Amino acid sequence: MFSRINFIAFFASIFLVVWAVTWMTACGGSATETASAEIRTKPQLVRKVEAICRRGTKEKIEGLKEAASRGEGLFESSVEGVEKLVSDVALPSFATVIESLNELQPAPAQQGALEKLITAYEGAMEEAEANPGIVLNNNPFKAGDEVAKAYGVKGCSLGA
Repeated sequence: MFSRINFIAFFASIFLVVWAVTWMTACGGSATETASAEIRTKPQLVRKVEAICRRGTKEKIEGLKEAASRGEGLFESSVEGVEKLVSDVALPSFATVIESLNELQPAPAQQGALEKLITAYEGAMEEAEANPGIVLNNNPFKAGDEVAKAYGVKGCSLGA
């Protein structure tokens, strides 16, 4: 029978896997698009952001699979184990997404929206790095997700 800690760790592990798969399948755009191409319109920027999300999701899924194959985090019976998984797998993939967003160079008309998205995700990253367990209860990335959604980006759900 599960203890309370085992139950929380198990639930959190399942949540992370479902979250990762959902995020991966929800992101659209083309993986061949790069940050260096000129971005003149909102639809072009949306496609770039979606492609970045998809690459970040792929990185996170690969990290989760690798951790699972080593028996790390997903099946550990402690909250600390799950927090370690968040710190070691999820947050580095989010950092890659944020770095890639920072490399985009949209037209001035699109710059404000991108800056708002980056600011929201950078703030969430700071919170999550300070307390990885926060993503299990009160995910700080949801604010950035709402900014992305309001702009028309589909599937960049770091806070899902």
